[in-house]
Parts: sequence; structure tokens; C-alpha cells
Amino acid sequence: MIRSVVGALSVRPMSAGEMGTPPDDLTDISRAKWDEMCVVWDGYLAVSDRDRLASYCRLEDTRAEAEAKLREFGRVVASPSGMPVASPWLAIASKADDSMAKIAAAICKTSARKKNQTAAAGLRRSVRPQSGS
Repeated sequence: MIRSVVGALSVRPMSAGEMGTPPDDLTDISRAKWDEMCVVWDGYLAVSDRDRLASYCRLEDTRAEAEAKLREFGRVVASPSGMPVASPWLAIASKADDSMAKIAAAICKTSARKKNQTAAAGLRRSVRPQSGS
């Protein structure tokens, strides 16, 4: 059973070049993050991580937009009644950061499991009973 899971394309660690091209809907910022993270997570990503990686990159775009708006308007803005309040862009940037951290943790967690499964399969193959002794 484990041998079939380890050999499956969805869990095999892939190199940066094997992840393929990023999804068409990514912006320039998201595509740059895709390229960067394929290098950073080289050998940890699998085909099953493509959607997570794409979501991570889209969140980078959201975070970058929120940071630009924070630079433009500041972290504190005036409410309709004139009172100072935290900028809504601050919450957007914070939520994007939190979501990116969760995705990164999920990729690393599944990567560790993949590497352990691969190592265990290699160990089972190397420890075979010897015949004819």
C-alpha cells in the first residue's frame, strides 16, 4: 500500500523546473512569487501542491496591493465621523500574511511526510531477505 502512495506522482517531491508554468490568471507580482517559491521550495513541492502554491502567490499579490495602499493612505485613516481608525488595508495585509503562513506550513508539513515516505520506501527496498544462504 505505501509503495503505491510513494510512487504516485502527486506525492513525489519535484524540482523547480518540474512544477511547470504558473496558472494564466496570475499577475506579474504573483508570477514572480511563483518563480521565487519554486526555487525556495525546490524538492519539497509536488503536483498536489500546485493549487496551494498558486493560492500563496495570489495572496502575495493581495498583500502587495494592501501594502501599497497603506503607503498611500497611511495606517490610520479618518472614519466618516472624522475619528481616527485603523486602515481597512491593514486588516487585508494582515489576513494575507496569516493565510500565506498557513499555506507555507501546510506545504512544509506535507513535504516532511513525503520525504519520510520516500525514505521509508527506500529502506524497505534495501532490506530484502537474502535467498540461498
